[in-house]
Amino acid sequence: MIARPEARRVAARWIAKADEDLAAAERLLSLDDALAAVACFHSQQAVEKLLKALLIFAGVPVPRTHDILQLFQMLPRDLALSVPLEDLAPLNRYAVEARYPITEEPLTGEEARAAVAVARRVHGLVLRAVGPISPQS
Repeated sequence: MIARPEARRVAARWIAKADEDLAAAERLLSLDDALAAVACFHSQQAVEKLLKALLIFAGVPVPRTHDILQLFQMLPRDLALSVPLEDLAPLNRYAVEARYPITEEPLTGEEARAAVAVARRVHGLVLRAVGPISPQS
């Protein structure tokens, strides 16, 4: 387990990387709906990193997984986020499906906008839960 001050620093670094993914998703989607799959992937990555940051912040060991629902369910009760599982569930498939040609139907701009909206909501909730922290603190 990581000591509390170090956990805050490590969590802040994960949040900073999530910020990059969220910014990339938003920027790609603003350019062209044809980039929806990549925006979906970065939205999934942002949420995954945010949930891992919150687990690190709480001192919970973080598993090596891309499963957002598993990470979400591992959150301690006092850090539980008010996001319905059905909003998070679609993001799980974007960890793989958005990167490889395994489905016939391309992801749409509408799906990407929904993914970005969920990522944005999780981002705000995580920042509220951890309070002001920075990688340098």
